Amino acid sequence: MSSFTYVWHFDTGKNLDEIFRDNKKFFKEQIDNSISHVREMLKNTKSTFLDYSLIENLERHEKDFLERYTLEILSSESHTQWVDSQIAKIQDIIRKTKEYIILVKTELTDNLDIQTLKTFLNALPEGVQETGKKIQKIIELFENLEKEFKSPAANRETIELYLNMFPEDLRNIKFYRTMQHYAKILYDIEKCTFDTPSTIEKLNKYLQEIPSEYYGIVRKIKQKLLEQKTIKIKEQVERERITEKEISEVIEKQRILEKIEAVFDKLKTINPELAEEKRQLVIEATETDDIQRIRLILEDLKMNYINTRRLYIQTEVLKNDLKVFETLAEETGMLTEFNKLMKMSILNKEEVDNFIKNLLNKKRQIMAQERRRASLEKFINKVMELGYSVVKDDLMEELSMGKIVEIKTPFGEDYMLRLKYEDDGLKIMFVRYVEDEKNLSEYEKHKDIAIAKKWCSDYDKIKQLLSQEGIMIEDKIRIEPETRFYYITKEKTKTTKKQQDIKKIDMHQRQRSV
Repeated sequence: MSSFTYVWHFDTGKNLDEIFRDNKKFFKEQIDNSISHVREMLKNTKSTFLDYSLIENLERHEKDFLERYTLEILSSESHTQWVDSQIAKIQDIIRKTKEYIILVKTELTDNLDIQTLKTFLNALPEGVQETGKKIQKIIELFENLEKEFKSPAANRETIELYLNMFPEDLRNIKFYRTMQHYAKILYDIEKCTFDTPSTIEKLNKYLQEIPSEYYGIVRKIKQKLLEQKTIKIKEQVERERITEKEISEVIEKQRILEKIEAVFDKLKTINPELAEEKRQLVIEATETDDIQRIRLILEDLKMNYINTRRLYIQTEVLKNDLKVFETLAEETGMLTEFNKLMKMSILNKEEVDNFIKNLLNKKRQIMAQERRRASLEKFINKVMELGYSVVKDDLMEELSMGKIVEIKTPFGEDYMLRLKYEDDGLKIMFVRYVEDEKNLSEYEKHKDIAIAKKWCSDYDKIKQLLSQEGIMIEDKIRIEPETRFYYITKEKTKTTKKQQDIKKIDMHQRQRSV
């Protein structure tokens, strides 16, 4: 699930053109709404990797779907399957767009590197070519800069050219600052004249600072040192060769520790509890000199971070989808369940889908109840317009509670309508209250049937009036008066007899007490 949910139903009261227009309007509104949520995620975000092309891509897919959704499609046998498959594709692109946005926001840190850029490229949703080209160019900038510094013929002007091609919003990351610093060192080396004794010390400092893998700049430093044809310098260079392995190990450890710190910081952002569990490993890495152990710690942290990031992005996308249903959850009394899901650190698709399914079912039930209540109120009003009257003012409330309610008829106080509201509809009985059905003559019974037929006529008239207002009443079971007439024994008679019995008992008791 992502973005929106819909359910097919068939309206036989509309022609094909009306259904087509309504369907198109519905799908456009729903897709527009989903795109607006993506737009909200990009609000106040300025990044080379998060631009308007993401929205334009979604709008292109929407336009393509709406243009291809034709009357021919609507009238075809495969209409439902075709629409479902196309909507599924759009929802998938919306979901991937959300995942990409969250990924970039999570990973766009000071330690942005080539591997992360390649992750961005692989996560891009289908159709975002321009952003893909931008990312590819930035990857090439990273690679070209490193390649130039590794080249024996490292060229400062070429390096400056690459640095000037960097997007403004990426000129504050560590990689750019480092490359800029190395470019300055290269400039210093080229301008070095050995005017002061500190020059050699400065070059040696550079030699220790630059990673050995950047062979081009390292070679230029060593060549500059060897320009001094003195025994002292040659001995110094020889000593550097002896200690080069030790220095490179120290530099390697420092570089790995920096990566560990970067991964640990990102882990703290998305899962503080897990980061706390891994803190001891980070401390161990800083204290040990075992390079292999430090590398293993880095790999462990990276593996945990990648798995955690996957769950984090999945959860954030699902929470973003859930936000659409917050108002509906409040309306249906499911806000507690909604808030519980929103507070969970990890969400899975199944539990969110189940929640939305239950939410929509409850909303449908409420809407059905509201429609039935509105129809019922109109029905009662039409009945009253024909001379019938309610016995109680709270008739609607009693009906909604499943109680039997009565409506007085214009045919005499003994003739009543008895109503009961149940799940399968409204049950109506035309009844007459009598002292004893057995005492009724055939004449009275025929008269009752004739009166009941008047009610049947009124009922048919009400049905006709309501149909003109768009309310259709379907008779599931209709029993005509000739088939069966309902008599109800008056409770008053029973009550009077009961009261007489009580009086008799009371009199006997009094007589015994005299």
